[in-house]
Amino acid sequence: MSITAQQITKVALFTAIITICGPLTIPIGVVPLSLCSLAVMITACSVGFIGSSVATATYLLLGGIGLPVFSGFSGGFGVLVGPTGGYLLGYLIMAIITSIISRKKRLLFYAVACAMGTLALYSCGTAWFVAQTGTDFLSALALTVLPFLPFDAVKIIVASVVGDRLNKIIKKENKNG
Repeated sequence: MSITAQQITKVALFTAIITICGPLTIPIGVVPLSLCSLAVMITACSVGFIGSSVATATYLLLGGIGLPVFSGFSGGFGVLVGPTGGYLLGYLIMAIITSIISRKKRLLFYAVACAMGTLALYSCGTAWFVAQTGTDFLSALALTVLPFLPFDAVKIIVASVVGDRLNKIIKKENKNG
């Protein structure tokens, strides 16, 4: 199986999008509101399983080696293993789940895929947060999930629509040459 220049370019572009969105946050508690999950959802809907996995893993690698691509322009291995590191690692699980479910390339599947990816992100992040901080599960949900539900509902809608539109553009471009 050969990799085309077009595939490499798409993965690089979506890696850049995730990397640009990652640091853009609004601190609203112990876990900041980030655009990174939106970027991961759009990536997963647009470049599929391998592309979104590679783009998201590359983002995590860049942050892990110290580039300031995580929330609030932070970076480093310590962030990955800190109390909110489960959300960062959860982005990879989100990308995998979202890309697998969205293979049907229909708006409804994108919405379901993004919702399931978000659920996986919440699960990874909250479990990690509980393990790292000793916070009880219900308190952790109140701190790390409930404040984000309205924002993530909007992100799911936006990612579904953008993913659907991007796939139509990509399909049209592939037909034209």
